[in-house]
Amino acid sequence: MDITEVSQWNHIGTQENPADILSRGLRPRELLTARLWWNGPTWLESDEKDWILNPITHDDELPEVRKVKLVLLVIKPLNSILEHYSEWNCMLRGVAWLTVYSKYMRKKINGPQSLTISDSDEARKSILRMVQAECFSKEISSLERGQEVPRNSKLRSLNPFLRDGLILVGGRLENSDIADGQKHPIVWPASHKITRLIFEAYHLELLHVGPQLMLSEISRLYWPLLGRVTARSVVWHCVKCTKARPRFNHPIMAPLPRDRVQCTRPFTVTGVDFAGPIYIRSGLRRVAAKKAWIAIFVCFSTKAIHLELADDLSSKSFMATFRCFMARRGKCAKVFSDNSTNFVGAQKELILMMKKASVDLGNPDHYCLSYYPITHPATSPHF
Repeated sequence: MDITEVSQWNHIGTQENPADILSRGLRPRELLTARLWWNGPTWLESDEKDWILNPITHDDELPEVRKVKLVLLVIKPLNSILEHYSEWNCMLRGVAWLTVYSKYMRKKINGPQSLTISDSDEARKSILRMVQAECFSKEISSLERGQEVPRNSKLRSLNPFLRDGLILVGGRLENSDIADGQKHPIVWPASHKITRLIFEAYHLELLHVGPQLMLSEISRLYWPLLGRVTARSVVWHCVKCTKARPRFNHPIMAPLPRDRVQCTRPFTVTGVDFAGPIYIRSGLRRVAAKKAWIAIFVCFSTKAIHLELADDLSSKSFMATFRCFMARRGKCAKVFSDNSTNFVGAQKELILMMKKASVDLGNPDHYCLSYYPITHPATSPHF
């Protein structure tokens, strides 16, 4: 169509168009005798001068061509100036300077050299009015007419009301001594750029606090919808907070020792340590409580625990508890402990005891500790 003229094209009727047979369908028997399908229109066999021509004019409208309908959409740019800022304090100062400039231009006088607290507060309210007008237009129109907000509104449960063009949260704290901003905080939309910027400003001002403390400080003046979700998102996306709490990959632990995974008689391999101190009383009046410790014996294979009371942390006291333990649970093949002085002293005493026993048996050159092997006392002595 782009390289031809409209005058070169002609229209052919449906009764003489072979393509209609394929699109509409035909039975096989009828297709065998369909002369139009096999030979085309009859006038095609005659001279081109005798052809029946139906030229297409410019006024003819094809049924496949649809009319183009234009739709005009008007968007009121309420917060176009807010899109140029990425930080709440910079936006607040920028809007405050624009407000002061427009005010003093109308009065044709020189403006101040610096901003005041009232200028910043007025700019903050102006920004929040623009945000609420964009997100809560239906609620504002209902409240201006003295009606309640719609039932499907997210502000329905907050008992909202208008003051200075801002939607505030109602409540029962009217007679309290707290600040007026805490009595009736300003409502924020859940997902908005201004909401995000204010949360980020509070997060930096409070030195990267957690979401709960940040939300409690914001609630002194504002009521953000889904504030907990926004607070967690701000903390989660903070780069400094992420660097301060890195996640380390814990190495895979080595296989458990053989004594921990093989089935043996309870307390054949035992670990020992002391807990305490605790205070015990005799039950008599005017007798002070006495300090004592607990010797804990743990079986390596069954995780059974045996407790013995010790008067002090000396080697002599431990040997007494150890004798009571073996008298009740039987002899041990190995006993593991740390390098505390009472355990080291008990090990030396046991070595001396076994040497004397070997001498008494008439074999001074060879002595064997069958169930008290001594290995590597510098790391973990076992007796």
